[in-house]
Amino acid sequence: MSSQRTRTAALLLSFGALIPAVAPAEPPAFPAPPACGVRLSIALKPSPLPADGWLEVTGTLKNEGAKPVVLVEPGDGSESGWRTPVLSWHARRIGSGPVRDILLDPGPRCGLMNGPDPQREVFRLAPGASRRLSGSPLLIPPPGPPGLYEIVLLYTNDPRIGFHGEILGDPARSPYAGSIACTAVSNPLRIEVPANRSN
Repeated sequence: MSSQRTRTAALLLSFGALIPAVAPAEPPAFPAPPACGVRLSIALKPSPLPADGWLEVTGTLKNEGAKPVVLVEPGDGSESGWRTPVLSWHARRIGSGPVRDILLDPGPRCGLMNGPDPQREVFRLAPGASRRLSGSPLLIPPPGPPGLYEIVLLYTNDPRIGFHGEILGDPARSPYAGSIACTAVSNPLRIEVPANRSN
């Protein structure tokens, strides 16, 4: 298990030990960002489970600390660890049979991604303020075979992570470097994959 996955597992002790599946591309092996007093809430958008198994959720960050924080909206590449913030989905199969914890695989993607857009993506949250994440759709990858799953989203903002394929010295990166290092784990969602779903 890599050091990054070990740190992720430590952050999710309350959720359970992880046995990573195929993982997104990993950011540089920096020390894990700390919790920062920010709560991440997710909710499933009301829709039937699509044939391809992907589900969309809404996400909201709330500053429950005493100081303002500067954070970043997820964007193209966040799901692959190619930029900050990094998003990763963790699922636990529950119910009948053995418990199985997995890091969900976002699947292959093209080698290109959108560049920095600090005016839209970098934001400040005052104490008590909330922001609904809208920079990029929050899509849960298919969790696996039929069964009941408990799924959480890990949001990791790390201003040290560059943009995949970026030009060194790009001034658009400066606002991202001024954001705070922050890790937040969402509330769990329970999702049932029906037995008649196409795989």
